[in-house]
Amino acid sequence: MKRGDIVVAYGGKDIANASALRNEVATSPIGEEATVTVVRKGKKLELAVTIGNLEDMTTLLSASVKERLGAELKPVTTPEEVQKYGLGSPQGVEIVRLDPKGPLGQVGFEVGDVLLEINHRPIEDFESFVGLVSAFQPHQKIVVLALDHRSGNTGYVEVEVR
Repeated sequence: MKRGDIVVAYGGKDIANASALRNEVATSPIGEEATVTVVRKGKKLELAVTIGNLEDMTTLLSASVKERLGAELKPVTTPEEVQKYGLGSPQGVEIVRLDPKGPLGQVGFEVGDVLLEINHRPIEDFESFVGLVSAFQPHQKIVVLALDHRSGNTGYVEVEVR
């Protein structure tokens, strides 16, 4: 599948919207192959896909985030973390490991800093964060709203992804 593909059928069933697709995939056994019909540049294509599990996908996508941003991150979810960072609710991702030569390290981020938005889109959970980062093109510049772990201040920083 490619960015911009529109899924119109899954396993031979018409798909009306993203919820319908999510429900069909959720009921498919892991490891099963399925046929997905997509519209790509005005033409219908049938693609064979293998159903995986969310944990494996998150692990693969996390590796992609690490490569693209030069950091390992985790969601801010516990009440203690929310209080520590002065947030109103669980949100954002915290830097837990950082390559100083990676994109985030080069612009001054540190372990403990929290990313709250990317391109003015809130980071509500880890999956949405991974999805945002995975969609960027190599060398694309993005704008990150971050919270400095030492001062508690927030600000926007431009970062070029790998």
